Amino acid sequence: ACEILILALGYMIAAPGAVYLNRGNHESLDMNVRTFGEGGGFSQEVGSKYDSVTFTLFQQLFNTLPIATRINGEVLVVHGGLSRIRETTLEHMQQIDRRRRVPVGPSTDVDVLFFDFLWSDPRKTNGVGTSGARGANCITFGPDITRRFCEKNRLRMIVRSHEVPKSLSGVEVQHDGRLITIFSASNYCGRIGNTGGTMLLTPQLDYQLMEHW
Repeated sequence: ACEILILALGYMIAAPGAVYLNRGNHESLDMNVRTFGEGGGFSQEVGSKYDSVTFTLFQQLFNTLPIATRINGEVLVVHGGLSRIRETTLEHMQQIDRRRRVPVGPSTDVDVLFFDFLWSDPRKTNGVGTSGARGANCITFGPDITRRFCEKNRLRMIVRSHEVPKSLSGVEVQHDGRLITIFSASNYCGRIGNTGGTMLLTPQLDYQLMEHW
């Protein structure tokens, strides 16, 4: 909702350096022009409350958001998950030209990286697979992908969101503790019945997972 985004931006202005926003798949133009029934609705909402100029400004803002945030050098926060491109490094992520629309049909390695970090989901088995739930071009990644990425980039864990855990909990620890899903919206879409999740990290990167309704 517009008000949620404006509130988050207000927090960023009120507390510089304390509030960070990452880009997710719903900050994509192709998602936002879809109807509510198709999983979008943002352009409709902005149009009903403001106008098309304001919607364009929101999209320009979304295109400036980072793809990921690294905390204390050892925790990577990303919306979707990891990529199908083997041996991906943080340097590869930094080389992505993110100030543009997210590619709908990625063809180059850079576009695939951009797409996967916003759209991919974890799975229990090793390797990379297709996503039946997400549709064309979307992938799932196994614990071996997470382990290799963390080892290569000297990361302790990946924190992501993007999906309600199948347990209907707001939090889920996967891939031998290296991957944690935090889904903050409880009762998603007003009908799923899940709890919301929050993660509290200490400066030493110990963490506490909490659920709320």
